[in-house]
Amino acid sequence: MLHKDYLFRPLYMMLDEITSTFSTIQVKRIKDLDQYLDDLYLKYISGNRNYFIEKDVQEILNDKMLNDNQITLLAELFYRDALIQEDKTIKITLLQKAKAIFTYQSKQSDTFSLETVNKITTIDNLLSALK
Repeated sequence: MLHKDYLFRPLYMMLDEITSTFSTIQVKRIKDLDQYLDDLYLKYISGNRNYFIEKDVQEILNDKMLNDNQITLLAELFYRDALIQEDKTIKITLLQKAKAIFTYQSKQSDTFSLETVNKITTIDNLLSALK
């Protein structure tokens, strides 16, 4: 069986590129950025961005309409979304949700993922800096 990180590597690269793009977009284009994020949620998760942001983590994990890959993608989108959010409360909420999903999947997985461990550590550091 192929290692999960190997399968998701192209996706992670795409998300890193998106984050890089977000960091270079000027503030006056925030509406374009919001629309872009909305489109990513629809394209990869088949759902509304606000719906998932407002949904409890446990509900997301128990959602029968989402497969494991979509839940992982959702955690990545939460993480990337948090990086560009200006509202501290939303940023913290998104980071906490991403961390909870990554942690849950890490515990449920039968393979070790250094990338996931590093992501969780990064999120912990970001959360500490925001408090």
